[in-house]
Amino acid sequence: MKKTMKISDEIREWCKWCAEHSAARDSLCKLANRIDNEMVELPRDRDGDVIHIGDTMYTADGRKAHVVGIHFIPSKAYIGLEFPSLGITADYIPHCIAHEHPDSLERIADELQEWSETVDVADNREIFDHVAEFADRIRKLAKKEGENSPSVTE
Repeated sequence: MKKTMKISDEIREWCKWCAEHSAARDSLCKLANRIDNEMVELPRDRDGDVIHIGDTMYTADGRKAHVVGIHFIPSKAYIGLEFPSLGITADYIPHCIAHEHPDSLERIADELQEWSETVDVADNREIFDHVAEFADRIRKLAKKEGENSPSVTE
């Protein structure tokens, strides 16, 4: 596996070949040092994945949003999320969001219900009834276990 070099290391490697232009070489080495000193590591989501501007993220309650900014203040980062369905933008702490949609019994039931309503089951009404029954059973189980039951992704 090939190791990825940092930009500053690539500049330093190039500087080794610029011996005849010492002023340029010195300036580039200073620039490489500044890069190392001024770079910050990008924040990670609750699953440990790096967050980039433009990523699609999900809040703990399953709302979909897009990363529109990353704001750094001393020792903290905030992720600017735009919620297209709500028409708002809000800042979130990185460990409160994830790239993967949080799974739950309620979500599985909703997807089963949606599937049963969109699939053509004209010849087999029994399939539709069973899927709807499974969705209802899952919702009852989710309610019995409580609204705050752990999600599959936790």
